[in-house]
Amino acid sequence: MKGVPVSDPANVRVRGPKSEVAVLQHARADAFDVAGLTESSYTRMLAIDRPTGHLTFDIRSVSVTTQITRELAEKAFTKIPVVVVGQAKGKTIPTDVDVRISCPPDIVHALRPEQILPRVEETSTAASGSESRPVVVTIDKCEVHVTPEVVVVRW
Repeated sequence: MKGVPVSDPANVRVRGPKSEVAVLQHARADAFDVAGLTESSYTRMLAIDRPTGHLTFDIRSVSVTTQITRELAEKAFTKIPVVVVGQAKGKTIPTDVDVRISCPPDIVHALRPEQILPRVEETSTAASGSESRPVVVTIDKCEVHVTPEVVVVRW
């Protein structure tokens, strides 16, 4: 699950003798069974457990929404060389970047530094020059953060 399940309504009004209301700590709803659910948002109507003693609740159920996501892990790779695509003489400043990967644990743990390929694409046909270009790193099923995000390409 991602975050905390959200109940609507968030509060339940209780009625009964003051001495019983004063010691009531919470109203509890049925469990939200997440077994077998895939990544998505789910809403269920859940019954509220009956209060004890002479207490009554103003409602009998709540609508609860939760977000199911895959477990993620992170791994940082430092000083990975940037490759220039499209300009044979191209060099970057800086020449390397740091890459942080966030994705399912099985993918993160299997990644090796040589599999991370930061690249910039330079399409200029000028004989020489320089331009700022975004650094691109693509890894299936992963969120990728590159620092710095932009480098200067010189040729």
